Amino acid sequence: MKTLLARVLLYALIIISTSFGEETPLNPQRVDDATINSKLSLISEDDVKIYFRDQQKPQNDIPVSTSETSQLGSSGFSAERNTVVVIHGWKSSVKSEFNVVLSEAYLSKYNINLLVVDWSRVANDLYLIASASVEKIGQIVGNYIKTLQHKFQLDLNKTAIVGHSLGAHVAGIAGRTVGGEANYLIGLDPAWPLFVVLHRNIRIRPTDAKFVQVIHTSDVGIQGPLGHSDYYPNGGLRQPGCLPAAFDLCSHVRAYQLLAESIKTGRFIAKQCRNYLSFRFGCRGSQSYMGEFYIDKKARGTYFLDTNSKPPYAKD
Repeated sequence: MKTLLARVLLYALIIISTSFGEETPLNPQRVDDATINSKLSLISEDDVKIYFRDQQKPQNDIPVSTSETSQLGSSGFSAERNTVVVIHGWKSSVKSEFNVVLSEAYLSKYNINLLVVDWSRVANDLYLIASASVEKIGQIVGNYIKTLQHKFQLDLNKTAIVGHSLGAHVAGIAGRTVGGEANYLIGLDPAWPLFVVLHRNIRIRPTDAKFVQVIHTSDVGIQGPLGHSDYYPNGGLRQPGCLPAAFDLCSHVRAYQLLAESIKTGRFIAKQCRNYLSFRFGCRGSQSYMGEFYIDKKARGTYFLDTNSKPPYAKD
């Protein structure tokens, strides 16, 4: 209760103190419902671009969106390989660090089909509009995955969906749209503002895939458990090496930086504990590896670990 009260007070103070500053998820620019609904009604498949990358063409973004799926046949896509769908968050795009970092990590290690979702036309709008658009964007991505199932024999048992911030909730809806049948889903610090109450029904949840792992790294993300297994590096709040800030972007992006390192090295050993304090006092819970490509699907509950303040983040 004290933690919840503190978060509410912090949220109020941030809005008051930054009401005339740059828009952030914690300080969203106000917009009326009519404008939001009008924007939502205009969202279409054209607002979601999807690009193909693989080890043979790691730097080439081959457009394979819904209207361009015919290009997938000549892109190098193979239904025999594992497929990973990555989805960025607010104010991001196909060229953002999230996609650069994860693409390099995945393709440096694995010969997979990497599908990069670019919903920047909507994601770069006001936060109130972008957050309200999560469901429609997720449904478009999910229906695209269904198209690949039917036209290109995509195997959902070999398919993973990964999303950061607002993109984590988009990933959840995409997984929900394909009946929760994707192999696994990773939510990277799923966005908190407006998703505790207002958009609660469209946030990432355990039933969105056969297995859902969530990594929490900042107060910008939802702190409560959202998946089958939830990992809290350094307690899940401000990360080492990040300075205190009203909108802690440094800690927020650490989620995908940790995942990228885990894919390449697989060295993040976490321990199942009731809370971070219990972890620091040496709780005797079971161990689990956080992240990685072949993730720990047996893990259930909340896990904690400490990391370094700079790469390599994993402690020896």
